[in-house]
Amino acid sequence: MKKKFLIILTAMIFLLGGCGKSDEDNADSAAETDVSGNVIEPETDEEDDKDSKDDKKDKKSKDDKDSKDDKDSGEEENDESSEEEVTEEPVPERTYDVQNEYFGAAVKSVEEADGGATLTIEFVNVSGQVYYKSDEEMKPGASWEKSITQPKEKWLAAAEKGTENWIHYEFYDKDSKCIFKGGVVFKTDKNIEVKDMRVFTE
Repeated sequence: MKKKFLIILTAMIFLLGGCGKSDEDNADSAAETDVSGNVIEPETDEEDDKDSKDDKKDKKSKDDKDSKDDKDSGEEENDESSEEEVTEEPVPERTYDVQNEYFGAAVKSVEEADGGATLTIEFVNVSGQVYYKSDEEMKPGASWEKSITQPKEKWLAAAEKGTENWIHYEFYDKDSKCIFKGGVVFKTDKNIEVKDMRVFTE
């Protein structure tokens, strides 16, 4: 009986040993191989994570690039709009019929009414300094007008005779020193248009 028990025990150990070997063989055979016999390692979760991170990185890089392109495009548009806003038509310089270092003078208008006519000449301080016309302060760029009103017959008579019209001024600095004494002189034709205007000094 004892001998039979030992035989059965030995057989069980042998079977158990065989099963273990079979599992190892199965484990070895479970690994896939390529045509060269090299073992193809199965993909792991870590590799999946790496691929996922690479995909995210590529996507982020693309998004950053697109965002930068949009920003650059926006900056170019802003530059163009800024250039358009800054670009302005140059302001034409004012021209005068006559001019000296203190004033410029030009005919502003001729108006006829009730048998008479009014000729208006505009003066502008072009000196770049403040001066005084009588007690009136004239800053640089300040203007004033001088109007001459006469019956049309008198204008026509002056045109026929070649009569000159004189406008006199005196300018003073802040110390009440006279810096200019003179004005403009001109003739008119039968249409009461100014001709031969010039600056004079006294």
